[in-house]
Amino acid sequence: MIAPFQIPKSDRTQISNDKIKKTQDNPPMTTTLVKPSQFLPEGICIKHINNLMLFKFSDKLGERMQELLDKNKLDTLTPEEAIELEAIGELDDIFSYINGAVAA
Repeated sequence: MIAPFQIPKSDRTQISNDKIKKTQDNPPMTTTLVKPSQFLPEGICIKHINNLMLFKFSDKLGERMQELLDKNKLDTLTPEEAIELEAIGELDDIFSYINGAVAA
């Protein structure tokens, strides 16, 4: 009798062979990670708005984000630019959360 959650040896061989085949057919992709924190030194500023001190993008980072968004609409982003846009978007989400907490 086979114990619960145990795969019979004959099936394990098939799974291993399938896994090897899949790996050979699909070589691993290399992804370069862009950390949102890399934009912090020059990409943010703190602005006084309605008696609150809020995090905002610098003009330079705001313009870069808009440029990437425009390219994304045209479907002309390179893979590197897509990763950069994702990181800037993550930073935007963080700022929105913090600014919302400050304003509450």
